[in-house]
Amino acid sequence: MLCFGGSKDAKPVPKKKKATGAGTQAKKKPSASSKPTKNKSTRPKSSAAAASSYSFAPDLKSKTVDEVKCPECRVQLGLSDVERLADKATFAKYEAISLRTAMGEVENFVWCAHDCGSGQIHESGSEQPIVVCRKCERRTCSKCDVAWHEDLTCEEYARQQEDPDFQGYVELENEKYLKAKKAKADQRKADRAKEKAAKEKAKPKKAKEAAKSQNTVAERRRIAARKKAEEEKSKAILKRTTKPCKGCGWAIEKNAGCSHMTCRHCGYEFCWSCDKDWTSTHSINCLG
Repeated sequence: MLCFGGSKDAKPVPKKKKATGAGTQAKKKPSASSKPTKNKSTRPKSSAAAASSYSFAPDLKSKTVDEVKCPECRVQLGLSDVERLADKATFAKYEAISLRTAMGEVENFVWCAHDCGSGQIHESGSEQPIVVCRKCERRTCSKCDVAWHEDLTCEEYARQQEDPDFQGYVELENEKYLKAKKAKADQRKADRAKEKAAKEKAKPKKAKEAAKSQNTVAERRRIAARKKAEEEKSKAILKRTTKPCKGCGWAIEKNAGCSHMTCRHCGYEFCWSCDKDWTSTHSINCLG
């Protein structure tokens, strides 16, 4: 395997002297593939071969530029080394990691945890760990370097990472609230069911009471009608058999005897036959 970047066994490329005269050969300039790295190690003779044989994938997974090294001698490779050896996609990833590493050293600089590629200075620092991204407007925890852990403090989030069954204070309170809410809903449901059952049970009794009430009303109406009929009959009888006293209006009935009538109520005297006032000259045999 070819070694890139700082092997002790690597030797510098010898310089050729410039010859004069016919048949001499001009000095060749070193190719890009034979230039030394920034660590002064000679580069492989064939950059194409190096690019095809070298893989940065294992080192780039670590996301730290100081771990991108030669796979043989493990000497760190610089930006120019990676640019010459890697393909465009790999180099772009290396540049992104380099930028993250550099910005990570800036005080209170926070990268968005939602992979939008944005970052910003968080002036509040650890006192207020919630960072709202200016690009995607989503929240990041600057202290935990993750998307904001809703309903969990940073300490609770750390404990939850260690113990998946751990529940934070807010989560416990929410659980209590939901349980209490469910209990109330269940109680209301049970009360409605009980009330419905009681209504169903009371239906026959209410129907019986309603029927009884209707019968009572009907009976009262029959009694009232009978009384009215009796009163009308009594009035008709009184009209036929009595006359009102002109003195007080009291009904006076004549059972027998002469036409001379005296009201027991007011003492008024009148003639039953002609309804005139009774006088001493009035005939007891008046026929009206």
